Formats: sequence, structure tokens, C-alpha cells
Amino acid sequence: MTFKPLYVVQEWSARCFAGCEGCFRTFVDGPFDGDMTDEIFEAANTGIPPGTMILPQFHGDSMNHKNFEHYIERMKELQLRVSIPVSGFVGKKYIPMLVAEDTPVYVYIVSMDGYCYHSYQTRRGKIPLEQASDFVYEAIEARGTRSKPWIAVRWVEGGQSEIEFEMFVKHWLFDIGVDFVLRSRLFNYGSKYNSPTSVALPQICRSLTDGNPVVLFNGDVLLCERVNDRSKYVIGNVLHDTWPQIMDRRAELTKGYPNNESCALCSAAYVLSGSKGAMQFRHGDDRIVYVHSDHSQTYYSLNKDWSGINWSLT
Repeated sequence: MTFKPLYVVQEWSARCFAGCEGCFRTFVDGPFDGDMTDEIFEAANTGIPPGTMILPQFHGDSMNHKNFEHYIERMKELQLRVSIPVSGFVGKKYIPMLVAEDTPVYVYIVSMDGYCYHSYQTRRGKIPLEQASDFVYEAIEARGTRSKPWIAVRWVEGGQSEIEFEMFVKHWLFDIGVDFVLRSRLFNYGSKYNSPTSVALPQICRSLTDGNPVVLFNGDVLLCERVNDRSKYVIGNVLHDTWPQIMDRRAELTKGYPNNESCALCSAAYVLSGSKGAMQFRHGDDRIVYVHSDHSQTYYSLNKDWSGINWSLT
């Protein structure tokens, strides 16, 4: 099978010390104590087409890796784009590199999950609100007048009020000037913040048609990033298998979607298409925020024509 992925998730480090309450680590078995070796890193990126988006995340914080800066430089050399998720716990020293004019970083997303201090602190564990906010402020200041990389904040649903979410959107879009707010849901993973399991899978999942495999720190490749079992759906290892071999196994395992076993517990298929509209605020606030919703997440922006992250350049 030809390997032209939508994006590839790479777990540069499985270590994270943030202790967020809704994190996968609270209900998924590890191990969570390893870092990717340089050999595995190079093997994971061999055969990936230039322009592909790499997401260095999964169950750890990539900035914990001692070679994080070198890996970002390698992304540039390999002509790969990067979407960086930021927990706000480590890595502040990397901000100038991540937002530099020649950065391979396409979008820089800081997880916030709350506007009010108590609401935020309940969900974000050991990361003070001020510390996470500073990541955004300093990134915007360091980027200056350039338009890239995009700088965004993420809100993961976890029982917060809709009034608080309105305050969150107003603050980050109008007061601070992030490029967009990303609102995500948790699906069927065992967290107390799960969304209802009755959400139906769409007939087409871009995760399967275009591919978004996960490379764990030990080189094992998982079916996709929505798999919460780090051992059940291993479809290869980058040290021993080529990407076409891995994707052939993936196609066999997902045959019959959406009724196949491996996808039965997932409600978070990627469609990357959906509805567009505008957000209406309460209390006479007539400012407009444009909304783009796909199957599992919603983007809020001040750009009427913006339609979400361009994962693929083709």
C-alpha cells in the first residue's frame, strides 16, 4: 500500500509530569517511562512524504526528550511539518525556536481547559494557570507580526459551564489574539469526562482512508491515535517493517469499517468536514466568532474563511 498519511503521531517521549485529571494516562496501561531512541526516530521518519504533518505527542510530553531541539531541526531537514501540543509544564526555553521564521512548526496548541482559576486547576493538575497562560503570551510576542506558526489554545470538555466557555473564547480570541480556539471531546476511553458513547461513527473516517498511525517510543506502531490499548492493536515496528508493510496490515485489520472490532469502541473518527456557522454570545455582545465543526472537534476563529487545520498539503 502506498504510504500517503494524513499525519503521523510520534511519541518522542512517554514521560509526562503534568498530572491532568482527564488524561489518557489515568486509565491506560503503560509503560510511560521511556523516550524514543535516535535510531527509532530516524526509522519512524524514513519513507514519510515531505509536507506530511508530524504530531509529537500521544501519552507523553515530547518536550521531556533530551533531543527535542534536535528532532525539531530534523523535521526541518526532512521537510516535514509539525503540530506541537504544549502542556505548559516544560519547554518554555524552546519558544523562540518553535516560532522562528524558518520553523517547521505549523501550529502550536496550548492546552488550557478552563477560564476560571478553580475550573482550570481542577483539570490541569500540577500546571498553574499563570504558567500555561505565559506560554501563549510569550509565543505570540516572540512570533511578532508573522502569521505562522498558528498559535492556539485547546479546551477539552470536562463538565465546565457554557458561560465559562464563552468567557474563554472572548478572552483568547479578542483580548489575547490567538489564531483559533480548539474545542475537543473525550470519547469512550474510561475517563469520568467521557462524552456519551452513542455518537455514531461516520461512514468515512479519514484516519483510515488517509492514515494517522501512532509510533510509540519503542517503535511499535498502533492502528491509530484513538486506540487506548498500547498493546492490542500493534501493527508493526518501524525498526523491522516498512511503512507500506505496516499500512497493509492496518487495512486488513480495519476491513469492514465501521463494523470491525478494532473500531467498535471509537466515536472519534476524523472527517475533517462538517458544518460552518457563527457563535452567538449572551448579554447583548454582538461580536462574531466563526465556527467550523467536524465530527470530534470544533474550531473557533475570527476568520470567516478559515476551515480548520490543513493537515495535508495535497
